Amino acid sequence: LKVIEMFRADSVLVVARLQEALADGNAEEVQQGAHRIKGALLTLGGKPAAEMAMRLEHMGRAGDLAERFE
Repeated sequence: LKVIEMFRADSVLVVARLQEALADGNAEEVQQGAHRIKGALLTLGGKPAAEMAMRLEHMGRAGDLAERFE
């Protein structure tokens, strides 16, 4: 339960930063934020969401933020 509470508190900030980084086209920040959230999601067993975070992480690493998620 403590881990979930920590995730909830942290994820709000990380997702907000991710949204800002995407809007600003800041690939490095996207990569870092997505990596952080991916690790937390995998710890909690959220594999589908972690896979989406991994896609964002790869996009950030490649410097290509053009892909859109449907």
